[in-house]
Amino acid sequence: MTGYRRTALGSGCIGRACLTAAGLLAAMLAAASGRRAEVQRTRAGRGLAVSVVHDVLVGRDGLLWVGSREGLYSYDGYEATGLLSDPDDPHNIGDLEVRALYEADDGALWVGTQDGGVSRRDPDTGRFERFRHDPADPRSLSDPTVLAIAQDGEGYVWVGTLNGLNRLDPDHGGFTRHHHAPDRPSALGVHSISRLHRDSRGDLWVATHGAGVLRWDPKRNEFESYSLAQITGGSRGLDSVFSIQAGRDGRLWVGTRDGLLLLDPARREARLVRLAGDAGPEPFIAALHVDRLGRLWIGTLAHGLLVAEQPIADWPRAAELVPESIESWPAALQSLSLESTHDSLIVGTWGAGVYRAPLEDPGVKLLARASGDSGMRNRTVAAVLGTATPGRPWMGSHGPERVDVTAGRVSPRRALRPIRSLAPTCSASRSPRTANGSPAPPRASTGST
Repeated sequence: MTGYRRTALGSGCIGRACLTAAGLLAAMLAAASGRRAEVQRTRAGRGLAVSVVHDVLVGRDGLLWVGSREGLYSYDGYEATGLLSDPDDPHNIGDLEVRALYEADDGALWVGTQDGGVSRRDPDTGRFERFRHDPADPRSLSDPTVLAIAQDGEGYVWVGTLNGLNRLDPDHGGFTRHHHAPDRPSALGVHSISRLHRDSRGDLWVATHGAGVLRWDPKRNEFESYSLAQITGGSRGLDSVFSIQAGRDGRLWVGTRDGLLLLDPARREARLVRLAGDAGPEPFIAALHVDRLGRLWIGTLAHGLLVAEQPIADWPRAAELVPESIESWPAALQSLSLESTHDSLIVGTWGAGVYRAPLEDPGVKLLARASGDSGMRNRTVAAVLGTATPGRPWMGSHGPERVDVTAGRVSPRRALRPIRSLAPTCSASRSPRTANGSPAPPRASTGST
């Protein structure tokens, strides 16, 4: 049986719309500012018992999956569930340490581990199917250490390991292995695979430790090699690639041991993007991610977390990034993995677990129930009525209440039965007043619920 351990994380929401009732009485939408929000603070997920996070993934069902040295976790915005490994159970993951995560087109979750091969989680049953390395079986996985997983445009699942690349047969009967062959230029340039990436056209890109990047050509059944050190005339560290992210117009952002590059495969040209300036050598790029706003997030091992707008420009100006440092990001934290939802950036780190940060200011203010008689009477708000004064609407809960959105104050009126609707008492050109000159409450329609 699959083992579980649960840890409370506090309320929140990952990847899907949700609303917490506790402490929330009303959400007032301010005028849209159109400005991009800055990340002011990132907070570690409380209770998620992980430190070294190799990979993070937000599934199509909204769950956040965390692959760490301490195990595999799922998080639904409220509670974390740890899936315990059991080497003796073929329907469980084979090793505690998780190195890679991938969600296939059929919704299956693929989990690569440090020493237990790769496992596929059935989206309907939640049971795992395990694929391991067998030295006596040439059709098994080529190595027990799995570092990358991806699916190509034809639907084949590829598994990158510390010793070779593997393509799984459609019937899951076995793997076709691809190894380094010095006498074959179209073979893998090295044995060790660090990352796999499928671009918008369905092309499979392979990041390697020492041979740059490769593109799989299914028509010719071979790899096309791009040695970044040779193309740029730069250091050998440029061929040690740890992250790939599709950019604009078929170009690729490539994170290497010696910095960030933009590769134009059609031109077979690459440009080094200067991030360090005069501060020293270019940073080790461990993770790259493009969010829904088109911004490129750059996770480094020594220069913090960076973000940049992707330039809309012809080659080579397309490689002229102007990155911004996230000042609130602790400089000592090393980013290993990046993911985003509609409204949040998820960062997996080395030694500090998982961090979250907002992508943009939603323009929403929450009015919490105040103590005593100065706040709203009830957390259920059934009606909102705008007035001629911006930011001063009427709200209907247990009686009409006037709200000052800017100050966050609520002025309750006499208690009534629960209100279903509100309507103005006169034309918009004339505001109703009480005997002392204060605005009169609107006409309220009450109900029994």
